[in-house]
Amino acid sequence: MVGQSAPPEVLQKLTYLVLRHDPQIKRVDTVRAYTFGALYFVEVDIELPEDLALKEAHAIGESLQIKIC
Repeated sequence: MVGQSAPPEVLQKLTYLVLRHDPQIKRVDTVRAYTFGALYFVEVDIELPEDLALKEAHAIGESLQIKIC
């Protein structure tokens, strides 16, 4: 099946993983996960400090993406 939402316990684990990823993550706005064959397609929106350099924000996002994969 494709496109079915992940169970709540999977979303909770993802949210916890995101919150613990980097101390500069102020909050998790959205976590979505959909079935994609035997895997999940995951979307995460995080809030970082306004004054954080773009290069550093990108590094946080990229390392989080690697961790989730």
